[in-house]
Amino acid sequence: MYLQSQKIAARSSIRDGVRVPLFAVIFSYLLSGQALASRDPIGRSLDWHIYVQLTLFLISLCTMAILWARNGRIPRPSPYFWLFVAFGLLALLSSVRSFWPALSMVKGCLFLLVLLLGELLCNTFSPASALRAMYYGIIVLFVVAILMGLAMPTIYPLIVHDAAGRQRLALFTDEFGDFAYLSGMGFFIGRLSAVRARWYSQAFLAILTVASGSRACTFALIFIFIAIRLRRVRDFRLIVAVYATGAAVVLIAIVFLNSSSAFASSIHNRLQAFYGTTALQQSPWKLSGRAELWDAAAGIFRQSIFLGFGFAGARDQLLRIFPWAGGAHNAFLELLLTAGGAGLLVFLAGLILVIRTSFRSTAGRTALPIYCFLLLVATTGHSFTMFKDFGVLLIICIQHWNYRLAIQQRGTAATRCA
Repeated sequence: MYLQSQKIAARSSIRDGVRVPLFAVIFSYLLSGQALASRDPIGRSLDWHIYVQLTLFLISLCTMAILWARNGRIPRPSPYFWLFVAFGLLALLSSVRSFWPALSMVKGCLFLLVLLLGELLCNTFSPASALRAMYYGIIVLFVVAILMGLAMPTIYPLIVHDAAGRQRLALFTDEFGDFAYLSGMGFFIGRLSAVRARWYSQAFLAILTVASGSRACTFALIFIFIAIRLRRVRDFRLIVAVYATGAAVVLIAIVFLNSSSAFASSIHNRLQAFYGTTALQQSPWKLSGRAELWDAAAGIFRQSIFLGFGFAGARDQLLRIFPWAGGAHNAFLELLLTAGGAGLLVFLAGLILVIRTSFRSTAGRTALPIYCFLLLVATTGHSFTMFKDFGVLLIICIQHWNYRLAIQQRGTAATRCA
């Protein structure tokens, strides 16, 4: 076992040296997941940017395949991988019920190709170097987006006004503020022991997450970060006191903002411009109208018990209920609509198997905040399949990294015993 871990470490060190091709693969993939232009959410026209996105993804995949053919090993997928494949196949089967079967089938095939990309990636380079490339790829992507916004403000404006009256940071995305899911994941990727990012790059991602105007991502980032800081605290009373103080501060702020003072009114108006007037006036339990959507779409969810509608296949039915509902606005409901109840179950089974691998080593536990973030923000968005299924690709790389860490830890333990 020790010799096996040494061989794996030796191969990993060799693959770590191929950094430019690795970064090119990751960056092309990340860029392919960005909305380079706006389009009708139910439109059937294929504009230039659709072809650019598809070309970028195929360049990433083909480059990775060439690198794997030259330096990689034959992949030996884990059981979780076949569960994700089963989800993709069920989604393909469900495409026959889509409003546009060809589109859903293409997206289903792309999902399976993302799974292949992850396996080739982690069997050619070390998973640790892949995670580092992801982190810095996200940083460079957002820097490029900001520079393009400054250079071409009419095409890629940095500040936009959406239908809810919010002034939001854009950065490529078709749904303004959605990049917070990517920046939030990037922040916690930077905390992995394989990455150990600098504080200023972490601050950059945290600022972007807050500036996005996404309350779910901002709350998840703050809540998980505080939990990380408190993980070594043994006094349960102190933990309760910290979160109780935070809740009290929020309550006092709400009461203050609803007061009649001029200062409170000015702050309240700024928050309305940032988060939207309707969002602040609604009860937080309505989740900005999502609870109304789920209640009205209950019949559509019941139709997905056995088969779904394929990737984005239920979009037209949801838009008939609410004009702003291009999706289910919940990752688990989105998976249900995509591949049906069976697809949702196999996806969750694969996710649970992957999360279990994080407990096999001390360093691997640093990946748990990523899973927490994905699960928390899943209440308001399709966090797993957003940005060309980046969440799924990230899960695959983390699983491979955790597997390598477990082997190395067992090898070290065997050496000590000897």
